[in-house]
Amino acid sequence: PFRVDDTRVVIDAIHPAVEVAPDSFQTKMPRWASVSPDGRTVVFETLGKLWVKPMGGGSAKRLVNGNEDEVQLWPTWSRDGRTIAFVGWTDAGLGHVKTVSAGGGSARVVTTDAGHYARPAFSPDGRTIVYERTEGGYLTAARGSENPGIWRIPTSGGTAQRIVKNGGEPQFGAANDRVFVIGSAAGKRQLVSYDLNGEAKRVHATGDLINDFAVSPDGKFFAFRQNYQAFVMPLLPGTQDVA
Repeated sequence: PFRVDDTRVVIDAIHPAVEVAPDSFQTKMPRWASVSPDGRTVVFETLGKLWVKPMGGGSAKRLVNGNEDEVQLWPTWSRDGRTIAFVGWTDAGLGHVKTVSAGGGSARVVTTDAGHYARPAFSPDGRTIVYERTEGGYLTAARGSENPGIWRIPTSGGTAQRIVKNGGEPQFGAANDRVFVIGSAAGKRQLVSYDLNGEAKRVHATGDLINDFAVSPDGKFFAFRQNYQAFVMPLLPGTQDVA
């Protein structure tokens, strides 16, 4: 048996007022921010739509007109800064690679077949777009998962051709006829390049704990992120593998 001599104070619980559907609010999750080649404009995704905003400050505006049901992903600039490519997605219609004027407007569909597309990139001359074709079946529909890999297609549309079956994040350096991709071997990430037919493979760099490789537009350097730090190195000509 025991006794407790104590005093407790009970206060009213806090009931903050939360506005459920305000007319406007500030988003906190922009993704895939990409600066234009002239450094004046940034394009990014938030709330499933693409927006452009001056780098010097100002208001953001929607880039693509219409189709409110579409989610817009992975925006990327052409080298001349006139066009932006992206992936448009709907659950019913799956995804397509699309392009839109950098000034905004209606998008044009580039790919013919609906599928699971990601990370488009322009060639330096703007005539070709390379992209990932992936598989669905987990959070997204399994249909449209045929023939995954790195693909290319004319920017004006037409027949798509697969470059390689494996790899990710396709990109160009200074040349129009060589594609860089991120691959892997023996548990390490690699920066690899191929010609547009998936031949003449070259391994340029290999490393542990590497997340990303990015080739400079002039093809003279590459950047990579390793263990939460960023590095830049010369991109050597030929087939030298920098470990």
